Amino acid sequence: MAPARRGRPATKQPEKRSSKVLWLCYIGIPVALVLFLVGLGGVAVLLDEPDRQHWYSNTKFAEFWRTLIQKNPFYATIFVNGGAVTILMLGTNLWEHRKAVAAERALQKRVKARKAE
Repeated sequence: MAPARRGRPATKQPEKRSSKVLWLCYIGIPVALVLFLVGLGGVAVLLDEPDRQHWYSNTKFAEFWRTLIQKNPFYATIFVNGGAVTILMLGTNLWEHRKAVAAERALQKRVKARKAE
């Protein structure tokens, strides 16, 4: 019986993404960042709720955010966590695509160098 192999598991090769997925990443990351920042602004408004001492607690955004949260308190969670997770997912896809493109270029350079020899 062979001993169990320990250590790092084999990593999968990065894959190139289609142009549609790349466009989704390029458009989705800024949109998700805006949603994340809106959620953080809303959380700041809610943290200042009892006293409303800060300037941002007296804006139209703060009024709108309070009415939105009264209807469904999970909107703050959806905006903050949804924006952060979406940024991570799309960023990981973009990162993997760029790694695959770099690996492909490096392979092409090695093939050209071998042919030149």
